[in-house]
Amino acid sequence: LCIARALVLQPQVMLLDERFNLVLQSQSESEGYVFEQQILRTKLEPYAIEQSMEADAKEIFRFEAVDSKTDKTRIFWVAYNEEFGWHIAVSALSEEIFRSVNQLRNMIVVAVIVLTFVANVIIILFINSILVPVKNLSAMAQKVMQGHLDVQCQVQSNDEIGLLAQTINKMIASINDRTEKLH
Repeated sequence: LCIARALVLQPQVMLLDERFNLVLQSQSESEGYVFEQQILRTKLEPYAIEQSMEADAKEIFRFEAVDSKTDKTRIFWVAYNEEFGWHIAVSALSEEIFRSVNQLRNMIVVAVIVLTFVANVIIILFINSILVPVKNLSAMAQKVMQGHLDVQCQVQSNDEIGLLAQTINKMIASINDRTEKLH
């Protein structure tokens, strides 16, 4: 019953005797009460009494029914208590039950979309943080290959790319030293 109350906004909780006569109802009589009483009798009386008498007291009988006046589907859960000989019935509009499920689904979809977008932005930033310095080093190496020995790589980090930039700078300095010695 606690689960049913948590899932839906306005469940009907009814306590019925062995013949499905109303003993207690959680809410004041509403237009749906007559429909619920009729449905409980027609759905449960033919075979549910036998089934619930033979079944374990923890077993719950579930069924759905459409109210012809309102054209709304109600879901019913009925459990039988052997000790008292009573049935506990809970009914709720299926649209109320599935509203919270649909809201949860929509929140998950939005969260997945947002997280995917954020992950893509982080990946792009990470890739650019590697590619831009590598492209700069490649451009410097092209200039050195063309004979421009007056270029210097800017060392912006202490990682492998920064170490490569320092090595290229040392290589350019070594080439300049050897070139001056030859002249």
